[in-house]
Amino acid sequence: MMNAPLVRLPIPALLALAFVTLALPACGDEDEGTGATESGFVELAGSWTRTHASGHYVYTFLSAEDGDSFTHESFEIGASTPINSSSGGASALNGHLALWTVCELTTGTPGSQELGPYAIHGQAFSRDQVYRPMDPDTGIHGIWLMNWERYVDTDCTGYPDTPHKTRTDTLEFHDDGTFRYTSNEMTTTAGGTVVPLGQAIDRWGTWLLEEDAGGETLYTQDDQQTAVYTLTESGAMANLNPSYWYIRD
Repeated sequence: MMNAPLVRLPIPALLALAFVTLALPACGDEDEGTGATESGFVELAGSWTRTHASGHYVYTFLSAEDGDSFTHESFEIGASTPINSSSGGASALNGHLALWTVCELTTGTPGSQELGPYAIHGQAFSRDQVYRPMDPDTGIHGIWLMNWERYVDTDCTGYPDTPHKTRTDTLEFHDDGTFRYTSNEMTTTAGGTVVPLGQAIDRWGTWLLEEDAGGETLYTQDDQQTAVYTLTESGAMANLNPSYWYIRD
């Protein structure tokens, strides 16, 4: 284990821009003791947009008596009609968002189901690089987990027992100022064998927590990257890179 000293990390210009782009309020604005509730779909309901170099994406979440649903659309710059879209059922329970689409035999479109953690913070929503604490009682210290699963139903017989793809990332913070980042992706072959997808990542570095009027901000640095995270209103830790966030319309 690396025993690196606790250092104050520089903030790259791109990550510093995230604070302006997201305009996230202080975590202290929420009532003490609040966090991820059992169901968070009421907070998700509505439309969210993420702008990127080639256009923008829009998530629309709708809550109805006959079930919650989502639509995801992709637009090119200046276009009013999406070039791609998907829609289906949705649920948001215990800080995790599930999205699923129905298999369509007539078009040969497979059904799918995705499950992973999400965060809402102010007027921003993200389901990329969002981590939940393994033990909320330990505060920052300990392991924060992002576990994402995707099931695919190619023959319309129902989702298989084994996920088609999985990704497990962890952030592990130690009281000596060191942290460990791991990432491991797996995929299931046509024969049912689970094999690695890409190279597993296991890196050590240093971390620093700061508290200010904007809430609690955590900086990490290893030999390959510097990252900035926020502790969100929903009890998750989320990367502040603006490319991960959708802003409420």
